[in-house]
Amino acid sequence: MNFLLALLSCISCIVASPLQIPLLSGEELDWAAAECSSSFSDNGKGNNTICIQKVWDPVIDADINGAPVNNQFCGYMIPAGAGKNPVKLFFWVVMSETDPTKDPVVLWMNGGPGSSSLYGLFNQWGPRIINRARTDAVQFITNQFRMTEKLTWVFLEQPSGVGYSRGRPNVEDSQTAAIDISTFISTLFLPSTTFKLNGNQVSFAGRDFHIAGESYSGHWIPAIGSYLINNKKLTNLNLKSFVIGNAWTDAALAGEATFKLLCGPAPPLTLPGSTPAAVQSNCSLMPQWISDCKAAIQECRRPGKKPPCEYYGACQDAWSETWAAKFGRNVYDANEDHASFEARNLFFKDKWTPFMNNRNRKIRFGVPTSVTWSLGSQAMMTRFDRSGDQVKSFIPEVQDILNAGFDFLFYAGDQDLICPFTLVKDTALNTVWTETDPDPSLGTKTAKFKKCAARAETTYKKLSSPSSPGYASYIRAGRLSYARLFGAGHMVNEKKPAEAKHMFENWILNRAMFQECDPGP
Repeated sequence: MNFLLALLSCISCIVASPLQIPLLSGEELDWAAAECSSSFSDNGKGNNTICIQKVWDPVIDADINGAPVNNQFCGYMIPAGAGKNPVKLFFWVVMSETDPTKDPVVLWMNGGPGSSSLYGLFNQWGPRIINRARTDAVQFITNQFRMTEKLTWVFLEQPSGVGYSRGRPNVEDSQTAAIDISTFISTLFLPSTTFKLNGNQVSFAGRDFHIAGESYSGHWIPAIGSYLINNKKLTNLNLKSFVIGNAWTDAALAGEATFKLLCGPAPPLTLPGSTPAAVQSNCSLMPQWISDCKAAIQECRRPGKKPPCEYYGACQDAWSETWAAKFGRNVYDANEDHASFEARNLFFKDKWTPFMNNRNRKIRFGVPTSVTWSLGSQAMMTRFDRSGDQVKSFIPEVQDILNAGFDFLFYAGDQDLICPFTLVKDTALNTVWTETDPDPSLGTKTAKFKKCAARAETTYKKLSSPSSPGYASYIRAGRLSYARLFGAGHMVNEKKPAEAKHMFENWILNRAMFQECDPGP
């Protein structure tokens, strides 16, 4: 039966009042103003349910905001067909500060596989972020370069088992994850899914929509896009583009990308503190390491191959993250030493994880107190390793997206060692799509992209802001764009926050700024 069923009075333990209620007052605070609604699923398994609550009004969390905030919501989505332990995907919404009723919506996912997207909210893009200068305690500061001034952002904890998201069955591959995420997207953009804001019911229906992420989102996002396209799930979505930073999309390209990054007579990246002799010693062994790695990956990709996929022993030497460990560098930023990487991990383990597992904080977020939040799920990483998902190529899914007419941006910080910019560029170069170019000598945008990329980087177009001229080089050929942010690491906004904000906002709000590349004579 096709209908919408409103579930009234869902989860209400306290009544909203004009008084501020401190989060850590000792009271058991629960969903003060949550609303749940259900929509009939087209898979015939019943209803998809979504529940939403305003987070910080009237309740305040002095450790995060210190004052009421009325434009942030959190909630969860339960896909149809839920059993005794249903999948609950946790999400957090920050409404645009400019026009929350009309501004574009960005769905953000961190990578992993198994990384919490609340890292993206509280350490990258959100209005209040962790003060990275403090290591002794969790302290939040205003994010001068927040991405929510002109855009509404949705941070999704996925798949089930990541962060505050829970449920069975355990997900072990990106295609399965894409099904639940696509259901979440479809449900979020229904006219019946609304957010109470300033006395109005705000809906995302009809809004410009962009799907973005970083790292292992090089798997998540192509899988989601391909699923939406091939299963005709785009009807109610005004989907505009896809954006991935420092993407891990095709593991078979990683060895050669590492060689291009660190070897040769004039490598684009020199590891601080390393000696030419030590680097050359590693480089001389790379051809064999690359060959061994490719053979292991091909075995994992063999049709009919059953788990486990065993590739890491053959690939670790060929990949740049192992170089980071050998030469004492931070895998996320070659300009930092390995000690900074260890200190970062220790802070998240000893400080931030207990902060996110505070009992009252979890109750306020609508999360069972029995759920333990973690920044990353090692169990999920292991499942994706064994299934072979880690080494599956998602370039075919990127091609599906481009051939369906959507714009796609790969961007990369060029100091990253875990998903280096050379890997991201090679991913773009290995992407083939059918878009035509008016120049008969080129024929296709694929050919134009390759010809532009083959030129000296000094000929590439540049991204510039008033405060940071030429902060990135880029190539755009029709629907596909690739950008290299100079001096940025894996999380580009940690070292280059102003530049990351400028790039992101212009891609979404002023894409004409990204000009077609010049293929030369």
